[in-house]
Amino acid sequence: MAMSTPWGPAQTQKQIARGIIQVSTAGHGGIHLSPTLNAQVHPVWREADGWYEEACDWAIVALTFPTHFEPEHVQYAEASAQRWHAKSLSVALGIRVEETVTVGTCPSCGKQYEWYGGWEKLNCCSAMGCDAVVPLHNQQRIYQPNGTTVIVPPANVTNNPQNPQKWEMFTVAPHKMAGGVQCGTWHGRVESEVLSNGIVTMRQMKPEGRGWKPGMTTGVHVAELRPLSIPVDEWGNPLVDGDEPAPPPEPAPEPAAFELDVEGTLAAINALIAAATPVEPPRWRLPQPGDMVIAWNDDGPVEYGGPDPHSATSSGYVMVMGVGKGGMKVLCQPWKVAPAGTALADPKDPRIAVEKRRRPMTYLPGDWMLAMPDGKVSWFKTKREAVAAARRRLAIIDYHAARPNLPDVPDNVMGKLRKVLTLGRDSGNDGERQAARARADAIATEHGLTGEDLAVLEFELACV
Repeated sequence: MAMSTPWGPAQTQKQIARGIIQVSTAGHGGIHLSPTLNAQVHPVWREADGWYEEACDWAIVALTFPTHFEPEHVQYAEASAQRWHAKSLSVALGIRVEETVTVGTCPSCGKQYEWYGGWEKLNCCSAMGCDAVVPLHNQQRIYQPNGTTVIVPPANVTNNPQNPQKWEMFTVAPHKMAGGVQCGTWHGRVESEVLSNGIVTMRQMKPEGRGWKPGMTTGVHVAELRPLSIPVDEWGNPLVDGDEPAPPPEPAPEPAAFELDVEGTLAAINALIAAATPVEPPRWRLPQPGDMVIAWNDDGPVEYGGPDPHSATSSGYVMVMGVGKGGMKVLCQPWKVAPAGTALADPKDPRIAVEKRRRPMTYLPGDWMLAMPDGKVSWFKTKREAVAAARRRLAIIDYHAARPNLPDVPDNVMGKLRKVLTLGRDSGNDGERQAARARADAIATEHGLTGEDLAVLEFELACV
């Protein structure tokens, strides 16, 4: 007897894995999950009957149980989910998702439209019989893992590069990155506050048709920012051939010939000096929650949230729900992060060992293997990604290798401090952690130890 489905009797059935069955019918098809597996699907996009149709919803199954699908199918699933389930995807997988939505409001009846067609205009089809022309435009949206949505303000060619604000768009001038790599001109959007050293997090934005395609994030010095060089329409979308450019802003009145802009001249000189002055290596300090950092798996800068509270002794690395100064917070042990602005390792550093090999497991990202000095390996899609990760990780290792040595104190005192700090670290109670910290401070003060000494000890305990 043919299996009953929401689209009629099944004509074919294929078992992908135990509890996962793919079916097709005369008109449609999809995937069915057993009640046990369906309960494991995140509630934000779970289908109560366990049926997931083949056009858009199959991606939910592939992303929930990726080990039962080929790696390329999982990649397709992620792209499909970003198109059809962007907001649910961000909550279910705990990631930030950005999409471009076509929106418009009927000027006659006020009906609102939104979809992903990329049309320029349409005729209203409301129940009121209205058929007015609805002008449409693209809108950038960012979905956060906590369920919130950020509507990105339109791009503006008149933003002030000397005082960049979050979500503003700029063109980045050609410059040298850490290690001497030359970077050409590109366009980006500000996604963090400006740090004390002048570094700001920028997300690369590539014009694509009448919208912007987001790329990776990187740190940029404000001295490299320029007004957006791409003409945009009234909604901040890039113009294409044949479009009428937006009217230029009113020019500022020129100062009289005898006036000297002393403040502006000094500001420009100071900016050039700041950009040309080599940055001194930061003095070592134990990374604290709230610091902006580069991290083991993210060159950020991202906000450090401290060790993972669900696994105090874990060396793992997770991105957490919520918005930090740079977008997300990272939870990991302090030896996996270093302050934002730490110089990356030279790409020719002999410790960088990257080679192409056949990945041992199909779910690994790619065939480029990175071997760190401690023997641990990671896998990447491209050689460029592997080298970039190596430079970042070696920079973090070198930063912490420069920490001060512990002072020479009696073994019983050091043992007592280790015990108190370990109890505080492993406790799940805030009050117990605070009490342990106060006890450690008292012991340190009694034996002439400084706060930096305690920080070094905490760091070494985290590495155990």
